[in-house]
Amino acid sequence: NKGPVVKKCVYVVLCISLQGKQEVLGLWLQESEGARFWLKVFNDLQARGVRDILILCGDGLGGLPEAASSVFPEVDVQLCVVHHIRNVTRFVSYQDRKTFCRDMKPIYGAPSVEAAELALVEFEHKWGNKYPASIDAWKRHWSRLTAFFKYPVECRKMIYTTNGIESLNAQLRKNISNRKIFPTEQSVLVLLFLNVQNFTRRWTKRKGWDKTMNQLSLMFAE
Repeated sequence: NKGPVVKKCVYVVLCISLQGKQEVLGLWLQESEGARFWLKVFNDLQARGVRDILILCGDGLGGLPEAASSVFPEVDVQLCVVHHIRNVTRFVSYQDRKTFCRDMKPIYGAPSVEAAELALVEFEHKWGNKYPASIDAWKRHWSRLTAFFKYPVECRKMIYTTNGIESLNAQLRKNISNRKIFPTEQSVLVLLFLNVQNFTRRWTKRKGWDKTMNQLSLMFAE
């Protein structure tokens, strides 16, 4: 018997371990996400042996920061700056977009959070009257957009973007693009799991990780 077709998303958690290697920690199928779903994900991870998360980077998914903090209270949450830029430029006119994006670079590319605050003031002075909602979005999420500034320069880009998981998701989509409908949830997860296994065989330790780890070891001595 043919049943109804249900659309669901696959949520992926990708980590960088203390050894400097990327690892996929799990795949979850869900129709929609929220605090309750993410709480289940983090409880699953804890039950399977994840002892702590030092830094979590996400793209502003609803309930993600709160759920992470409830299971791993010391976690630092960083919103993906790339996703934030996409969001704040959504309603910027095409003619202004290139200059608008260029003027944002001094904010997230600043050497310190103090310099970033000054850059935001200059940005607001130039664009605040024309695009007040975009400025407000920076201010509203400021603490979670600038968490990466407390970390070594070598690993800041790793923290403030979700490029690693975006790349993984693009590969997963490519490998299932010619098959839009699956008979069961299990069949989806099996296919994606096999793909992940193929990708992870090629993943190596991150370049310069030893230097980064030395600095993180001082910051998280306990």
